[in-house]
Amino acid sequence: MKKTYNILGLVLLLLLIIGTFFDLGIAKVVFIEGNAYSYAFEHLAPAVYGTILMISVSLMLWTVDVKQESKLKLIWFIILYLLFTAFGLLMCYSYLGLFGAIYFVVAVVVTFIYVRKIPTDSVRLYRRVGATILLTALCSMIVVESIKPIVGRVRFRAMQGDYNLFTRWYVINGDKYLPVVSSMEEIKSFPSGHSQWAGTTLTVSLLAAALPKWRHKEKTVFLIALLYAVIVMSSRMLQGAHFLSDVTVGFGFSFLFFILFRQWLLKKESPID
Repeated sequence: MKKTYNILGLVLLLLLIIGTFFDLGIAKVVFIEGNAYSYAFEHLAPAVYGTILMISVSLMLWTVDVKQESKLKLIWFIILYLLFTAFGLLMCYSYLGLFGAIYFVVAVVVTFIYVRKIPTDSVRLYRRVGATILLTALCSMIVVESIKPIVGRVRFRAMQGDYNLFTRWYVINGDKYLPVVSSMEEIKSFPSGHSQWAGTTLTVSLLAAALPKWRHKEKTVFLIALLYAVIVMSSRMLQGAHFLSDVTVGFGFSFLFFILFRQWLLKKESPID
């Protein structure tokens, strides 16, 4: 897997360099206003992200042996489960309506059933996998959402042909352009939140790595998750919501934290590698 990670890291660096010099030109070529493809993944990505958060805390709570774990630890896991399950439900409902809420309730039940079937000798490993997924998702989201209002980059779709509003990804604007756009959301182009959400799906490969009979398929699961992330990233560019550098960095933060926390997991659970 190290070779795959290294190649992906180099590709991301190359894309960031290309975006640094050609962001605006690429956006002019790929922008398709009101396309259904972008609309679909705009609403799907947060639902997938919410589901991943729910799975992570389910792995942490439902693998706990109530008789052996301390009450303080159990209470902490319960709080995390309720908090992020509610967050996932909110994301699904906000973007997919009643259908999203129904889907999420079913996903919660199915996840509970499968987690409870995890063999006793594997529960500690899966609990740590859950923690790795949660840490990757939260840390990358906190960083991305913290950077957005600082950079204050105008989305391509909000420029309405006035390309004087374009700034490179490393330029700090703050709320400089807020008076000339329709809302605060339109100056949150960099980095891409949807790409960060999509990048978090890479952590699903850890579920395969933790299961002995699936361990040899970790790379396949990782590549499928990567393909999904690329589709989401391209949809954001086609919508004019983000530039190439936006989606590259948004995804890049998820990838970076995934690598960091995966290394932590390997130190704790070496058989996973």
